[in-house]
Amino acid sequence: MRLPGFALALLCAGCSRSGGGPAIFPAPPGFISTDRSFLRDDQGRVRIFRGVNARVAGVFDVTFLDGRLPVEPIPPFGASDAARMREIGFDVLRLPVSWSALEPAPGWFDPAYLDRVAAVVGTAEGAGIAVLLDLHQDAFSKEIGEDGAPLWAIVPPPTQLLGGPLVDLGARRSSGQTLAAFQTFFAASTSGAGVFLRRAFGVAASRLAARFAADPGVLGYEVFNEPFLTQPDTLRSFEEETAAAIRQTDPYHLLFFEPDVLRDATDSAPVPATPFADPRGVYAPHVYTLTFTSSAPDRYLTASWDELLPSLAGAGREAKGWGAPLWIGEWGADPHAPGAGGYLELEAELQDYELASSTYWVWKEESQGFWGLFDHDPATDRWTERESMFRALARPHARAIPGTPGEVSFDKSTGRFRVAWQGGSGPLEVAIPVAPLYPAFRAVCDGGPVVPTPLGVARYSIACPGDGPHEVVIAPVP
Repeated sequence: MRLPGFALALLCAGCSRSGGGPAIFPAPPGFISTDRSFLRDDQGRVRIFRGVNARVAGVFDVTFLDGRLPVEPIPPFGASDAARMREIGFDVLRLPVSWSALEPAPGWFDPAYLDRVAAVVGTAEGAGIAVLLDLHQDAFSKEIGEDGAPLWAIVPPPTQLLGGPLVDLGARRSSGQTLAAFQTFFAASTSGAGVFLRRAFGVAASRLAARFAADPGVLGYEVFNEPFLTQPDTLRSFEEETAAAIRQTDPYHLLFFEPDVLRDATDSAPVPATPFADPRGVYAPHVYTLTFTSSAPDRYLTASWDELLPSLAGAGREAKGWGAPLWIGEWGADPHAPGAGGYLELEAELQDYELASSTYWVWKEESQGFWGLFDHDPATDRWTERESMFRALARPHARAIPGTPGEVSFDKSTGRFRVAWQGGSGPLEVAIPVAPLYPAFRAVCDGGPVVPTPLGVARYSIACPGDGPHEVVIAPVP
């Protein structure tokens, strides 16, 4: 669905909900807003998203025109992928896009590339999956690393151009030319190459946003994946300036921003003293506790709630300091490691506890660590679901909660899912994975049985009578 052009009016500075509730920064019908603590839909309900990252052939730029081999094979994405995401209970796709493909030459933005991005967005929307467009990079650029900036935006110019196959990403991340490129891009000076490149990046982000400004199926834009070698003030200025550039062409969509990638290794980032400048900002750190912070072979087998909680709780405090909802942009585990499924279940429980949205890394992968939810057979190009990963991630979640949410919890051992809230209007909306991922179920509101209203595949609406507070419990049929 595309909104007519006149709907894109000037950005409202903010207004209050009737009844003196939290300040909501509104948008046209169908768009997601924020009250600087939670995401809210156009009924004022708290929205919580669960989804996945997917690198998509033709969108994740890894190819060259000069004879170099592609950096790595990237899977396609089709209607069957989007439909399966919906069946799991997912409702959002974080889609990495590449500056190198968007603006291969200075000032020239490839319309064919934008068409390919739009095709993936349309496929996801057709299955009821929202899309977060992520301006992604790894090791700064495909020319010297994996993906990111175009060749013309690497300063100083690289001394060696790299191609595929990608068997040395760790070395590329720490190479002299990659570190020099990051140092230039995030330099603290107020003039020079870094300022030029950051402004050019903002223009590119605004051109991407212009294409999707009227599309409520796009959730928003992530400013920069895993920024590296930054200072807090420089990174903040860059992310807020890029957000302002996007606002030149898109006044309504959410803007996602990250801390320095060092948080992946330290499980913490500074809590800012003042909120993010844009009132539609969403704080989107990555949480890879144990995955990247421990090399012990049994790290997942021995993982505990107390061991994993500090990173999620810290992310919640960081988000509060930013005046922004919390979104875990990446999380995951090596699917080949013992205990990975149990670890993922614990992390998912913690996300419920923090009322955080999240996107799992990654849907399909046939390179690097061969992560993802599927095994791949290169001889037949066949993808087979990893049962343990699906069992860990296919779980009920609260998509839309009226008023002020209380406890959201899921007991994997019993299949019991609980959502509590107070005040507000409109029904509770939940995602329940299709059978056999989750069995037939019954629902109870405030101790009495209720009949959920189907909203299509894997989604239900539950209306509780009266003003509340309310508690809905969903459990498998004995």
